[in-house]
Amino acid sequence: CVWVPWTKITHKKENKKAQPEIYEAIETIARFFYTDKSQQLYELALPSKTQDLKYNLSKLNEALKLEPDNLLLLEAAVTLDLSNSDCSSGLAKAKKLYEGNPVSESIQLLLAQSYLCSGMFKDYGVLINTDKKSNYAVFWQVLEVEFQFKTGQLLKAKELATQITKQFENFPESYYWLWKVNLELKIK
Repeated sequence: CVWVPWTKITHKKENKKAQPEIYEAIETIARFFYTDKSQQLYELALPSKTQDLKYNLSKLNEALKLEPDNLLLLEAAVTLDLSNSDCSSGLAKAKKLYEGNPVSESIQLLLAQSYLCSGMFKDYGVLINTDKKSNYAVFWQVLEVEFQFKTGQLLKAKELATQITKQFENFPESYYWLWKVNLELKIK
């Protein structure tokens, strides 16, 4: 068995129906860990384990040295960059992931988050997914609240955040944005 990293797959225009299925299969394989060490480093790098972003990033970089094409590690690197307000680095990494697999919704979401973090609202608008049946629907909706907030549309942001808290009661990020929008409305 020969392993071909998902980032090395070339794109051909032929057989567009098969492409999403191929990307999905490759993406599934690309999320597996091939060494226990890289999985342990990944788990140490998760922000829920520690709030020290430099420590998290160092563990993640160690894991990436062992498995440079592991999609979970690459996505975590983008997320950590965005958490660290390093929008340009996160955007560069997200663009590279998107070039490798433009049909992956998780990668599209990361790229949209990176565009929003970077203030590239026009590029963000091209990617936004409003499909309510999406597996990532709540994340897209919360991202839209953040977009409305950042563009000064506070009443729209409040309306969306309120809808999300009603629809997804156990999703904490919507409550954060509702609080943040209400705080901003009180200040103005």
